[in-house]
Amino acid sequence: MKNVKIKTVIVALTALAMMLTPFSALSGKEKGMNEGMAALVNGKGITIKKLDQEFGKFQAQMAQRKQQIPPDLVQNLRSRLLDDLVNMELLYQEAKKRGMKADQKAVDDQIENIKKNFPDEETFRKYLTSVKTDEAAITEELDKGFTIQALVEKDVISTISVTNDETKAFYDNNQEKFSMPEQVRASHILIKADSNADEATKAKAKKAIKKIQKKLKKGGDFVALAKEFSECNSKANGGDLDFFDRGKMVPPFEEAAFALKKGEMSNIVETRFGYHLIKVTDKKASSVVSYDEAKERISEQLKRQKISTEMQQYIEKLTKAAKIEKFL
Repeated sequence: MKNVKIKTVIVALTALAMMLTPFSALSGKEKGMNEGMAALVNGKGITIKKLDQEFGKFQAQMAQRKQQIPPDLVQNLRSRLLDDLVNMELLYQEAKKRGMKADQKAVDDQIENIKKNFPDEETFRKYLTSVKTDEAAITEELDKGFTIQALVEKDVISTISVTNDETKAFYDNNQEKFSMPEQVRASHILIKADSNADEATKAKAKKAIKKIQKKLKKGGDFVALAKEFSECNSKANGGDLDFFDRGKMVPPFEEAAFALKKGEMSNIVETRFGYHLIKVTDKKASSVVSYDEAKERISEQLKRQKISTEMQQYIEKLTKAAKIEKFL
C-alpha cells in the first residue's frame, strides 16, 4: 500500500465499524445461536468463538493499561466488534471474488515481527492463550488482512490524491495549528514540602534547599547535585524537564523559568510541591511553522481523512448489496 501500512488500514476499518449504522435487521436468531454463529455475511459465518477472541484481545489490551471494561459497556462493545468483523468479512469476500491474494512474504514477516515483541517462544504462547487465540488463527487473520489491503489499495487508495491547492488552503485556514509558542528548557532541583505540611517540615525542606544553593554558588555542578539531592523523578536526567511552553507548569515555577535567560539560575522558588532551584538551559522564541515545512504533514493528514471518508462509502456500498444476518 502506497505510504499506508496494513496496520493503518485495519485501524481505520475498526474505527469505521464503530461509526457505521448496521444496515441489516436481525433474523434467524435462534437458528444462528444454536449453530454457534454471531452473524452470517452472504452465508459465511462469523462464529461466537471468533467474537469472543476479539473481545478477549481488547480485554487484554485494557488490562495492560491497568484498565477494565465497565460492565454496562460490555454488550455495546461486543456489538461494535461484531460490526467490525462483518465489515472485514465483506471486504475479504470482495477481494477473493476479484482474485486478490495476500503477499505471503508480508504475512510471514509480520508473524516474525510479532514474535520479536516477546522474550521467548513460551511467553509468546502464553500471551496467545491469554487472548484466546493461536498462531494459526493469527496467520489466518494476517492473510485476510493483507488480502483486504490489496483490495483497498486498488479500489480506494489509488484513487485518492491531495493537491497543492488543498494543502495550501488548509494551511491558510488553520494558522493556529502552525504557531509555535515561546518555549524554555529548564532543569530543577526539588526538595519536597507539601503545601499542607506543618511549619517544621517546611523549615527542614527550606534548610536543605539553601544548602544546595550554597554549593551551586560555590561552583557546584547543577546536574550532579540534581542527581544526588533532587526529590523529583527528573533527577535521573540531572533535573532536565525538556522544553515546555506556558501553561504546562505551576504558576510560580513557570514565572521564574520564563524570566530567566539561558544559563541563569533562579533563587529558591516555592510551589505546592516544595522548594525548587531552576536553571534554564535553552530557550526558543515564538515562531510560525512555514508552509514548506508543514506541507508534507498536511498532505498526509488530508489523505487519511479522504481515505476514511471513501472507505465508509465503499463499505456502505458493499453492505447494501450483501445479505447480513446478526444473531446477537
